[in-house]
Amino acid sequence: MYLHKSLLPATLSSASGDSDNYSLHNHYALLCHKNEAERIRDSLLPCLEQDSHWINVFSVNDHGHDTKLDHGCVWSSPDAIDSTARKCTIVPLPDEKGRRKSRQGYSLMVIIGAHMSPARLPPMARRQISWACRLTHETYADENSVLSVSDEHNESSGVSSILICVAMEAWEQLVTVHAFSTENCMLRLDVHPKRFHSEACNALQLAASGSLHSNFTGHRNAYEHYEAIKLTHSAKNARNILSIILCSTHQVYWGISTSKQHWDDLNQTINDHASKELVLVTTDSVTGLDVADQDVPYEIPVSRAYYKLFQVFEDGNILHSISQMNGFSLNKSMNAVEIPIDKLMSHGSGLDIGASPGGWTQVMHAKLKIPTIIAVDPGVLAHRVATLPGVHHCRNDISSEETIQYMAQHAPFSLVVCDACVDVKIVFEKICGALAEVLSLLQRPDNLPKQNSLDSDCCLFSWPLCLVVTLKFPFKTNGSIDRHLGGSIPIIIDFLMRISQLGCKHGSKTSNIQVRYKICHLFANSVSERTVIALLGPP
Repeated sequence: MYLHKSLLPATLSSASGDSDNYSLHNHYALLCHKNEAERIRDSLLPCLEQDSHWINVFSVNDHGHDTKLDHGCVWSSPDAIDSTARKCTIVPLPDEKGRRKSRQGYSLMVIIGAHMSPARLPPMARRQISWACRLTHETYADENSVLSVSDEHNESSGVSSILICVAMEAWEQLVTVHAFSTENCMLRLDVHPKRFHSEACNALQLAASGSLHSNFTGHRNAYEHYEAIKLTHSAKNARNILSIILCSTHQVYWGISTSKQHWDDLNQTINDHASKELVLVTTDSVTGLDVADQDVPYEIPVSRAYYKLFQVFEDGNILHSISQMNGFSLNKSMNAVEIPIDKLMSHGSGLDIGASPGGWTQVMHAKLKIPTIIAVDPGVLAHRVATLPGVHHCRNDISSEETIQYMAQHAPFSLVVCDACVDVKIVFEKICGALAEVLSLLQRPDNLPKQNSLDSDCCLFSWPLCLVVTLKFPFKTNGSIDRHLGGSIPIIIDFLMRISQLGCKHGSKTSNIQVRYKICHLFANSVSERTVIALLGPP
């Protein structure tokens, strides 16, 4: 015996083409690249992973002493939701051969309770998804039926039985809910794994012909001569799309979508369509001029790294956390688009370490509206980045005397970022050493005249402070990356402690500083890169 369950509330179980109605009840099947499967899963189901939470490291008082050391404390994000109704199922796929050989490196995932549509993922993620569908129903066997089809001998009959049951229920939904007609409507049928497509197609034709009970004998020959439904391969020409995901012989997820829901709102935003959104124009490494002959708008990214920092400040969880530390009163249901991003980090200057060719500087200027940005790198900064208002390029090492003086003139800083291709420990040492020199310069009686009018006091940081640093590990195996990452945790905590103490030593306007951090694997990160995001400010 098979049971059917709608994945949508009764009030949403309609043929409406308005995809916004389903924003709180997102269920999808995705065919995505295996290397990106975990990152896509974690983005759609953030509450299943610790990455969706900030780690409260410690608080530092105005004397620079630790008042709390709780390395395991998880601070729940404002949009944290109970994950009991959320899950991800990886559907085993057979080794594909022949013309579908390109799909060998893909995973089929069923996402139940996603907090957003895959269409809202960053383009770096969406281009790794080759196909997606919306799920609306689940068909599953009761305990007796599961036992009867559990052995390999009965697998074929088990598949046939559950597909017949799905076909009957799906056809009833098509006719009664979606007003589908065999006379003037066409249907697209997607079945995964692909080898069950013919069987599902024939079962659906039998259900539509009204001959399923009277003529079905359990043999495939009985499927012949029934073509009640007009099928098409085109999602644009189809009135409805029926997607069937066979997880096992006793569980099937399936969904019925309109052409708009399946194509316009979902599949037209992924794969090659998403790749077209990733526009960048590189520059000459010697002159900094654009390689392209024509004039290029200043906002066009100069490097792929641009999309790393861009994704950080597209993350609603991060934006809500910064907003909370800034004292902004925001609705917890407010999405990233509605948050005033241009006001989150503009209370101080920005420091971009290892800036060349200038991708992260572009994000700080165009997206975050930071008024003054110090870009530090011995290399060349792209000409259209270096000439942006408020951008100052220090073509020296961060520890050079000239750079220290320039940083002191434009302190305090509200955002410090680094994407330098240097060992993690060396990067942290250089950043801490340079900032300590800047603080010493600020504390001198003959302090240099400040050129930054954001703060009249001689402060090093303007709270809240955000740190974004790329960790670049040597790649041998996935296990070696995990080992390097584990070994870096104490180094990260020590780095954050030193930064906090520097902020408390002089001119701090808060008696306590709370530190939170998280480690992300951004979609623009390579396989051996991770990004540390830290927030420092009043608790």
